[in-house]
Amino acid sequence: MSINTKDFQFDIVRAALQDIGLWSLSAENLLMMTAATESYLGQYLKQYPRGPAFGAYQQEEISYFGFWKYVYPKQSEIRKIHLKRYNITNKPNERERLIYDLRFATILCRMHYWRFEEPLPNHDNLYELAVYYKKYWNTEKGKGSIEKAIHDYKQLVL
Repeated sequence: MSINTKDFQFDIVRAALQDIGLWSLSAENLLMMTAATESYLGQYLKQYPRGPAFGAYQQEEISYFGFWKYVYPKQSEIRKIHLKRYNITNKPNERERLIYDLRFATILCRMHYWRFEEPLPNHDNLYELAVYYKKYWNTEKGKGSIEKAIHDYKQLVL
């Protein structure tokens, strides 16, 4: 069982990204692809069978703590105010919140992608979105693939 796709897309992803001023169709589709291929849109909230990743985006500890070290300090004061509305703080035990707070997980996933200078691909170019996902989220060390990301997006989102 997974979360209803449209609920996830509009009530979680779009709403959270609009709240922090980082919404675009490209960002929305990239995050939908990430969640689709990483957790089948929330079917798995911990990496199966036993892994270090949490939440609908399967965020690992290194990228979670990288947010606080590299991304958060570069945010404008206005964006920090928006982030504070979600009570996003750098507490050591906050990482488990990725499991149960979908907007929190969405914001941290988007902020991870935001840190890279390369612009997001066009919203309707699935191949380029998958390449971007693989390069910046799953990385060359990850087990995911461009083909799987496209397949999972088509199966679960389109």
